[in-house]
Amino acid sequence: MAFYVLDVLFAMLGHSVILAPGGTHLMFESLSAAFRQGGQVPVTLDFEHVGAAGRPLLARTRNQALRLRHG
Repeated sequence: MAFYVLDVLFAMLGHSVILAPGGTHLMFESLSAAFRQGGQVPVTLDFEHVGAAGRPLLARTRNQALRLRHG
């Protein structure tokens, strides 16, 4: 499996980009503390033409996230 770091993720106006395990996803590095499973992680994404949008994400284990994705 190969990993690629993207500096920019393109999304066409009116279309969605799905971030999920096994596909395009966010990876957090250099954390000062581990995420607490089931806790909320505040995340802000910065969009070039519409500005920043923040929302809390639920911290899950990889297995939990994969089960949600694959039913």
